[in-house]
Amino acid sequence: MSRPKRVEITFERGGKFIMTLLEEDAPASCKAFLKQLPLQGLEVRHARFGGQEFYTHIPGMDAPKENAVERFAGDVAFNPAPDWRALIIFYGPELLQYPGQRFFNKIARVTDDLDKLMEVGNRIWLRGTETVNLRLLSE
Repeated sequence: MSRPKRVEITFERGGKFIMTLLEEDAPASCKAFLKQLPLQGLEVRHARFGGQEFYTHIPGMDAPKENAVERFAGDVAFNPAPDWRALIIFYGPELLQYPGQRFFNKIARVTDDLDKLMEVGNRIWLRGTETVNLRLLSE
C-alpha cells in the first residue's frame, strides 16, 4: 500500500498544517480535491453550522456524497451540495452531530498541533476572513 497523500494549508495571518488524505474512505472526493491543487488566495470564513469550524468554497470541485461520518476536531470534510461545494475544517470540541442527517464527506485529517488549529479557528472567528493556500506535498 502506498503512503497517504498529504496537503499543506497555509494561513495568511500565520499557521501551517498538514492534512492527510483519506483516499480509502472518500476516493471520489479526494480525487476531485487533488485535481484542484494547488489553490492560492482562497478566502476562509468561520461558521457555526456544525460547531467550531471554518470553510472555504471550492466551486470547481465536484464529488458525490460518499461517507458522511461523524466529525471530530482536526477532521477535514467536503460539502458536496451543488450550491455549496466547500472544504470545511473542524477545529474544536464543540461539534454538533446530526444522527441520520450527515452532510459532509470526511476527506482528510489534521493530526499535528490541534491546539494551534484551535488558535487559528478562534482567530478567524474573532478577526474574520483571511486567505489560505493549499498545495500537495511531494511524496
